[in-house]
Amino acid sequence: MVANRSFDKLVGTKLGNYYLEQLIEQSELGPIFLAHTEAEAKTSTCVLRLLTTPADLPSEARIVYLGRFQQLANQVTALQHPNILPLLDYGNSQGMPYLVVPNLPMKSLSAHLAKHGPLDALTASRYLDSIAAALEYAHEHAMLHRNLSTDIIFILRDGRLCVADFGVMRMLELARREGQAYLFSGNGEGRAPEQILDQPVDTYTDVYALGAVLYRMLTGHRVFRGKTHDEIAQQHLKAPVPPLSTWRKDLPAALDSIITTAMAKDPKQRFRQPGMLANAYATIVAPNDTTRKAFAVTAPAPTSSEAVAAQANVAKKQQPAAAVRFSAPQRQTQLSHPKNNNLHQLCDLLRPRDKRRFRVAAP
Repeated sequence: MVANRSFDKLVGTKLGNYYLEQLIEQSELGPIFLAHTEAEAKTSTCVLRLLTTPADLPSEARIVYLGRFQQLANQVTALQHPNILPLLDYGNSQGMPYLVVPNLPMKSLSAHLAKHGPLDALTASRYLDSIAAALEYAHEHAMLHRNLSTDIIFILRDGRLCVADFGVMRMLELARREGQAYLFSGNGEGRAPEQILDQPVDTYTDVYALGAVLYRMLTGHRVFRGKTHDEIAQQHLKAPVPPLSTWRKDLPAALDSIITTAMAKDPKQRFRQPGMLANAYATIVAPNDTTRKAFAVTAPAPTSSEAVAAQANVAKKQQPAAAVRFSAPQRQTQLSHPKNNNLHQLCDLLRPRDKRRFRVAAP
C-alpha cells in the first residue's frame, strides 16, 4: 500500500538542500513543490517532486531501492536534449527520494488544449515531431518514458515543447516487491496493454502513448474515458480506438489508420519507433513539405496498413541508419553529479533569455 501522508505539512521545511515553499500539486505519483536552495533563495526557484513509495517497504529492500533509484536518476540526468526537461538534481531525505527540475515559464499541453481546443493538423505535426524527437533521443540512451501524456508535455514561452518525467514511472516501479500488484496506475491517457498486463515493455510502449497524445491533440479528448482506472484500462485492452470523425470532420480519413497502428493492442503491429509515427503523419498532412527533416528509420515496419504505406514513401528517401535500438548509452559528454554543477548551465537550452523564473502551470 502506498503511504498516505499529509504533504502540505512539509511546506516551510527543508528536504536535502532544498527549502519547500509551496505545494503545487499532489497525485498518486507524489507531491510537487516549489522550492529553492539557500544559495539561490533570492534569485531563483526550482520544482521538486517527492516520489511516493510504499510505507511498508522493509529496511533492507528500501536500501536496495534507493541504490537503484540513484542509478536510474543519474541516467536521466545525463539526458540532454532541447525537447526534454532536464533533471537538475536528485537525492533522498530520510528514505524519501526526490527529483529536482528547473522552474520555467511553461504550461502543460493538456492545459493548452483545455483552453484553446484541439490543434490544427499542421501544428499537431510540429508538436508531434518535437515529442518524437525527445523519445527517439531517450530511446537511443536506453531510457523509456513509460508514462507519456499531455499532462507532462509542456509548451515553453518561446513555443517549443519539452517532455518531463522521464524515468519517474520506472523509479516508482522499482519499489514493487516481486509478485506485488501494480502500485501506480499512471495517468490513464495512454497506458499500453502490456503495461496493464504487467508484461515486458519496449519502445513500442512509448509509441502507444504517443498515439494517444496525438489523438488528444487532434480532438481535445482522451482516446478512452471512464469513471475509474479499471474501466479505462479495460478499454485499452479491448476497445477499438474511436474514429477522429467522432469529434471533428475536417481531418483526412487516413489519420485514423495512423493512430490505430500506433495504438494496436498487439505491440508487434505498432510503429517500432516514435519517429515512424511522426513520419507517417507528416506524409499525410503535409506531403509536399520539403523543409521538414524526416526521422531515420532503424527498425522494420509493422504489417501493412494505410499508415505503413505512407511511412514507406518516407523511408525510401532515407539513408539506412546503423543505430542499434536500446544499446548501452554512449555519451559524448560525461556529466558530474548535478550538485557540483551550476544549475543554470544545465538548462541553458531551455532557460529564457531574461532569466526570470515562473511557476509551472498546473495541468
